[in-house]
Amino acid sequence: MLTSHQILAYFALVHKGDWQSTFESVKNKVEVEEPKVLELLNSLSTETLSILDEGYPEYWKFSLSQPPFAIFYKGDISLLNNENYRRVSVVGSRKCTNYGVNSVTRIISGLPKNTIIVSGLASGIDAAAHRAALNYGLKTIAILGSGIDYIYPKENEDLYNDILENGGLILSEYPNDTEPQKANFIFRNRLVASIGEFLLVGESYERSGTSTTISYALQIGNNVGCIPYEVGKGSSCNTYIKEGAILVDSPDDIIMNLRKRWFMVKGDDVYKIKQILEFSDLKNVKCIEYDNENFVVTSVKVSEGEYHEEKVIIPCNEMNWKTFKKYYFNK
Repeated sequence: MLTSHQILAYFALVHKGDWQSTFESVKNKVEVEEPKVLELLNSLSTETLSILDEGYPEYWKFSLSQPPFAIFYKGDISLLNNENYRRVSVVGSRKCTNYGVNSVTRIISGLPKNTIIVSGLASGIDAAAHRAALNYGLKTIAILGSGIDYIYPKENEDLYNDILENGGLILSEYPNDTEPQKANFIFRNRLVASIGEFLLVGESYERSGTSTTISYALQIGNNVGCIPYEVGKGSSCNTYIKEGAILVDSPDDIIMNLRKRWFMVKGDDVYKIKQILEFSDLKNVKCIEYDNENFVVTSVKVSEGEYHEEKVIIPCNEMNWKTFKKYYFNK
């Protein structure tokens, strides 16, 4: 008997990832033949994750009006949900300048090592962001607008392989060698925006697909930041900053504006962070959260045979934040 996962993956396959067609098949409970389904699924060169699977991101279910029914992927799928990492999406012009590439590279180089860079494997800023992540020891996720086996543009084939060889993730709603279509790139931008917790625009000009990604990010409540450009260059980044986007000219601008960050505290970290936060009881700490105003220390203790969480709020000041950041991010 076929599982729901297999049926969803099958519909996504036969409809070549088209969301509306897959939705209609699910809604109308289209009958399928088990041998045909299994034959088609066995021909896949990739893994699949369906909306009914345990590892499917909750943020897709609750933040997207059209969450993918199934995705096809290669690499480490746990990067979508790993709570030890923060995810930053980076988008920008395909026809970018050296200034854009250098600025994106400089900012990514200064991000914490537990940051995942999310982008679309396109030419220009996308490729620069993925490559910077790899060069500076960060994980990276690429979301394709073509089939999972169709590398587009072809010039990024080495980058595609390097992402996988370095423990990253490549995913697509479109199976096998589905050819790229303009509408699919625009539609996939919702995934780029929703996987990240912060959206960085590296370079943008009028009539750019970047605007759709920004719209998706704002709709789901994520912060948007832009790299500023010289006056007179016609940069949309400057316009977005005027309209309220965060001006990003250093890694700290992203670090400080992530809506919420938390850090695992264990082993040798405990003693050092005790000193930094001047907090004596870190023996049973589960995590430390930082919300731009306070550190929230969550401890897990056993009382009467049951586990209980206790939270202690420590006001953030310039001294303890700088010391904490320097120790935790640069160790």
